[in-house]
Order: sequence, then structure tokens, then C-alpha cells
Amino acid sequence: ASIGMAGQERACRRALGVVFALSSLLSTPALAQVLAPEGPAAETPAPPPPSPERPADDPAASEPQSEVQPEPVAKPDPRLILREQRERDLRIDRALATEARPLQGDFLAQTTVPTGLIRPEGLRVGNFIVLPSATLGAIFTDNIDAEDDERVDEVTLGAAGLVRLQSVLPRHSLGADAAVSSGLAVKGSDDSFFDWKVGADGRLDLTRTSSFNASADYTLGTEDATSAELQDDEVEAGEEVDVHEAGGNLGYLFRGRRFSWALNGLVDREDFVDGDQADRDNTTYTASTRATLDLTQRLAVFVAPEYADTRFDQKIADDGDSRNGQVITGLVGADYKPSARLVLGGALGYSQALFDDPDRDETGSVVGSGNVEWQISPKTSAELGLGREIGLTTVDDSSAETTTLAKAGITHILSTRNAISTEFNLINTDFNDLDRVDNDISARINLFHRLDQHLVLTLAYEYFQRLSDIDAEEFYENTALVGVTVVY
Repeated sequence: ASIGMAGQERACRRALGVVFALSSLLSTPALAQVLAPEGPAAETPAPPPPSPERPADDPAASEPQSEVQPEPVAKPDPRLILREQRERDLRIDRALATEARPLQGDFLAQTTVPTGLIRPEGLRVGNFIVLPSATLGAIFTDNIDAEDDERVDEVTLGAAGLVRLQSVLPRHSLGADAAVSSGLAVKGSDDSFFDWKVGADGRLDLTRTSSFNASADYTLGTEDATSAELQDDEVEAGEEVDVHEAGGNLGYLFRGRRFSWALNGLVDREDFVDGDQADRDNTTYTASTRATLDLTQRLAVFVAPEYADTRFDQKIADDGDSRNGQVITGLVGADYKPSARLVLGGALGYSQALFDDPDRDETGSVVGSGNVEWQISPKTSAELGLGREIGLTTVDDSSAETTTLAKAGITHILSTRNAISTEFNLINTDFNDLDRVDNDISARINLFHRLDQHLVLTLAYEYFQRLSDIDAEEFYENTALVGVTVVY
């Protein structure tokens, strides 16, 4: 993931592992694994491809062969080797996943059903699997405009859906997805929303140990009122700001016996429909590489430099200085898997923000991440995450921001039909050249009841509060959801 912009706190707070906010619509972890077939593996396998080789999602595939089976075994499928490397490469990105801008449909879209409660099977169509899901729900919010004093309650009827098309070819990979999240306000205001996303991705296997990969996506969403940039720009209460987001990625991956190397190039574009927000339109170009060395079958170390260059359409800010700039980051990290149920990952480095205008104060800081994924028992799993990064911002009188975050979550299967999950998040944002520090605190609980094989009833509650050095930026809100999800 490339370095994020300001106004992304809430998306990070809700889902550290989300690469695209809307592509996680109503997906279970098993479904999310199919949505990103080269990303971090879920604990429960997704539908296997029709191949005599071991399925790519078999939990045993990530275990060292010499320790799992003492007798001689066949050479592992190269797809599994590439998948394992991709999982390792993405672990730090999960702890720093602040790329997705907070949208109004996030609360509905990011309610994820635990794998142990329901498992999508998909519909087989030739060499592809189609994975559809949908939900209907009612959302209550007691501060829809994120205001400190003039609080407005709102009840919204929401609907969301996702369809994913994924190939199951012996070699290569091709996929596409389309998602929508909409809400109709029936009480309190007319603050309705309609967010949608389309995307495609693919992988071309050049040899048994190397491949090209590419992806592209386009999103139209309504920015959430909690965005720091919206509040800073003093958008009128209840005013909707639509944003177009487009992105593309092209990468190459080589995996040797003990050494691997990845090279990626990304382009991200943001366009705001509201004319008053046109000064935030920007394009970010990112180049990154990662070299990984397997010290043992369970321990690997890596170095990961990254360069991101952000160009604003209106480069001159209100203070007369150019806002165009670059962020250069270097990380050194390790990934350790002591058992099939425990994965540890971490990285530490330095990030420097530079600006085209010499009058802008450059800023730098130690950055890094840490992540723990623990399957405590067959019914209980936990995740801990820490992260720190630097990114550019369009908040008035500030050029960059340093974000520090912490997350803790646990999921427990109560019975064959019931499950519970909880999550606590803390995000600290320090704005450069500005006497302002924001602390976002949130706690969420989800209750799930499986009605039948494909139908789940969901109850969710979240408390969110922002503490800030700027009194006008402080607020709190309570949000609740009652919904029904269908997954095939």
C-alpha cells in the first residue's frame, strides 16, 4: 500500500487489513481470501481448484514440508511458493493500511461474518467461481454530521452487495469484482449515500518461480463526515462530498529457493465532485521494491524501500506555498511463524517527507509496524496491530501528518449458530507545522446468528470519539446496525 493522505483515520481504525474499503463488502474471511488470492491466507480454506495438486488455500500449504511430513514429498506447487511470499510481503501493509478514504457506507460494508459461522461455496461457471453476497440493514447514528454541539440523529435503511469472479486455472489468475453500498435516510436528515466500486486483477506466471501481476479499480463514494479534511474545510453540516478514486498497479515477483524479490509501481487518483473541494484533487505515483531472505523455514527477513510522489491539480495552497511533495520510506523487517496457529510480523525504518517548495518544512520520523495473528483455539482467534507512518495532507496550514495506530480484536464462535467479535482501536495524528494533535478512539462489538446455511442475522454497535487540541474538531458518536446477510 502506498503512503495514505489525511482524512483516512476511520478506514484504518475499522479495518487494518483492508486494501480496498468496498471490496470487503459483506465478505467472510474465506471469501476475502478468494477476493485477493495472493494476500494473507484465512484460517479456513476457500473452495479448492480442480487440480490434483494441493489446493492453494490448504492450511498445510504454509507449513514447512520437512516438519509436517517426515517422509519424502513431491515438490510443492510453485503457486503456493508465490502465495507464501505475497502473504509475507503484505503483512506490513496490513498494519499500515490507511489508503482507503472513509466513506459513509463503511459501517455497513465492513461488518464481516466470522469464517467459523458460515462458509461461502460459490457458483462454478467453467473455469471460474462466482461468489455473490448481499445484505439489508437499518443503521442508527446519533451524530451523523460529526459535530460537537449540534448533534443530529439519523436512521438509514441500507443495502449492499458484492459479486466476485475468480478463475481456478492451473496456471495464471484472473479476477474481477463489483460492489455497491447504498443508504436511504428515513429519519433525521436527507443524508443518503450510494457508493460503488469495480475492479479487475490478474497474474501471469512466467515460470514456476516468477510472475507479473496487475490490478485496476474505480470507486465512486460519499466521503464520511468524520474526515479531518472535511471538518478542516468547514463543510456545512449535512453537505455531501462525492469522490472519484481510481488506481492501478503493475508488479513483478521472483521467488528463488531462499531469496525473493518484488517490484511494484502504483498510480492512485482522487477527484472530488464538489467544486469547493477541487483543491484536494491529486495523483500519487508510487514505486516500491522488496527483497526477502528466508533464514529458516519459519523465519524470513526483508528490506522494503518505497518512493511516493504526490501531485496536486492546484498545487498552490491558501498560504501561497506549493503542496506537491514526496515521501521516501525505508523499512527492515522480519516474519516469523512459530506454529500453524501463530504468525508474527514486524518492521522498523525511517520515513522522510520532502516538498517542492523550499518554504515548506520537511519532516521525518521513525516508522514501522507490528502484527500478531493468533488462532487461540478452533473457536477463538485474536489479532494485535501497531503502526506508524508519514503522509501528505491538505489540512490548512499543515503539509504532512504523522499517524500512530494500535488495534486489538478477538473473535469467538459461541456455538454452531452464534458468534461474537470485538475490536478496539486508537489512532494518534500529529499535523506538521500546526498546533494540532487528534486522538481517535473507537470500540465495536458484533453479534452474529446464523439463520440457515447462507443467511446470517447481525447486530453491531460502535462508539467513536475524537479528542483534539482544536476544540471545534472534537466530537463523539454512537452507531448501531441490525442487518441480514446472504452469502453463497
